[in-house]
Amino acid sequence: MDYSTSYINLVNSLHDSYFELDDSGTILLANSSLNDLAGTVKENSSIYELFPDDAAHLKKLIERVINGFGRQKATLDLKTKKTAGCTVTIEFNAMAGIDQTSCVIRGRLKPLDEDGPGNHDDLLSARQAIEKQTRELTILNHLATSISSSLDLDDILHSICQEMVHAFDARNTGIATLNKAKDRLKVVA
Repeated sequence: MDYSTSYINLVNSLHDSYFELDDSGTILLANSSLNDLAGTVKENSSIYELFPDDAAHLKKLIERVINGFGRQKATLDLKTKKTAGCTVTIEFNAMAGIDQTSCVIRGRLKPLDEDGPGNHDDLLSARQAIEKQTRELTILNHLATSISSSLDLDDILHSICQEMVHAFDARNTGIATLNKAKDRLKVVA
C-alpha cells in the first residue's frame, strides 16, 4: 500500500503506538512509538511476531474485527517484553476499515502499566482490598445502627442477630451468654 509522506508524518507524530495491518496480520504501517513499545518492527513483518505468547488470542481478535468490518472495535490485553526485560501489559485496540479494495485494520497499542511491572495486578489487589473493607464497614455500620436503635438489651441482641444473618448470608444466628460460674451458656437471642 502506498502512503503519502504527509500521512506517514502524521502517523509518526502520534504519541500512541499506531499501526495498520492487512487481513493476514502483516504490518503495513507502524509509527515510531510502536517501535519504542514493542521493539523494532520490520517491514512487512507480522503483528503476531511481536506478541508470540498471545498470537492465538490476537488472531481471534483480528478475525472478529474483520468479520465486524468497521462496525465494532475490539480490545485485547497483551503482554510484551520491553528492552529492559520487564513484562508490560498492553491494551490492543483495533477496528477494520475499507481502503480501496481491501480490508485494513487500524489500531493502537497502549501500555496499561507504564509505572512498572505488576502495576496492573497491584491496582486489582488494591481494588479488591477496598471492596472488602467497604463490605466490612457496611456491616459495622448496620450493627451500630441496630445497637443504637433501642435501650432494651433483648431488642439490641435480636437486632444484632438479624444483621448478622444478612451480613453473612446465614440461615440463622444466635447470641449466648456465659453464666457466673462460667460452665453454662444461655441463649439470649
